[in-house]
Amino acid sequence: MSATASRSTTTRSASLSTPRGERFLDEGLDFHSYTYAKYGGEILNQPGMFAWQVFDQKVVHLLREEYRIPRITKEKADTFEALAEKLEGVDPRRFLETVRAFNTAPRPELPFNPSIRDGLATSGLAIDKTNWAQRLDTPPYEAYAVTTGITFTFGGLKITNKRRGRGHHRPPDPRPLRRRRDRRRALLPQLRQRHGPDVRRRLRPHRRQECGGVCERVTAEPAFPWSGPRK
Repeated sequence: MSATASRSTTTRSASLSTPRGERFLDEGLDFHSYTYAKYGGEILNQPGMFAWQVFDQKVVHLLREEYRIPRITKEKADTFEALAEKLEGVDPRRFLETVRAFNTAPRPELPFNPSIRDGLATSGLAIDKTNWAQRLDTPPYEAYAVTTGITFTFGGLKITNKRRGRGHHRPPDPRPLRRRRDRRRALLPQLRQRHGPDVRRRLRPHRRQECGGVCERVTAEPAFPWSGPRK
């Protein structure tokens, strides 16, 4: 499989198929902002860690911009039989059975509304689609290969473009350190006069959260080494 879309995000109007040619989750559970992490994890559990999203022409105008980038893996056909042969890594026979079962499943007579959880749901399937369950019946049909990817990290290590850790003690760029050193040297005479000759050991660097810089203040304890709490 070639390059893929990085996240499985637009599933409201899609049917998701695994390499086995089967649906494996409720594509209409909720809006993509609430489901992309869950769906990404489900895709990781599939053989080959990928899936295909299938759309018809009623909903292609709803696709997000990432579905139009040059690096996507996309197939298009006027019939499901022709599309099944183009889906790399998918069992075509089982895929056709899955699509037919999805299209023939009972649904309430409700209008499709992508702006809300519209209640247009299938019934009787092994995994029902609980919202936006329009039939796939308007060719040509489009299929997009999707896998999962890292969107952002939760409390991870910040790195530079050269894969260096960006710590607050030793940032890659030495110039901020030099500027802070020069400011300390300029202030030392005044600080010694105000706080005593041992003021240097009482200076502790503190992270300034709002600007990401490092400031200094006079404290009652030395910064390093820390010998444990006072007794």
